[in-house]
Amino acid sequence: MKSIFLLLTFVVWSSAQLEYCDLCLSSTTKLATYLIQEDQLARQVEVLSAFVCEEVDDQCRDDIKKWWPRAARSVDTTISKLFMVLHIE
Repeated sequence: MKSIFLLLTFVVWSSAQLEYCDLCLSSTTKLATYLIQEDQLARQVEVLSAFVCEEVDDQCRDDIKKWWPRAARSVDTTISKLFMVLHIE
C-alpha cells in the first residue's frame, strides 16, 4: 500500500509543468508498463507469497496468484488515466 501511495505521489509531483516533465511522465509510464509484463507479475507473485503468506498456507498463495496480476494491471490503468487528467494543458 505504501508503494502505491509513493507511486501516486511521484505521479502527481512529476505532472507539474516543469522542463523535465515529459521525461518523468515517459519514464514512469515505461516503468509501469514493464511491471505488468507476465514475467514481472510472476516474480511479484513469488515475492508477495514469500513475505505475506505463512509457509503452509496454500490458500494464501493461490489467492495472491489469482488476484495480484489483476490488481497490478488495475493500478497501471489508474496511473495512465491520472497522467491524462494531470497533463491536460
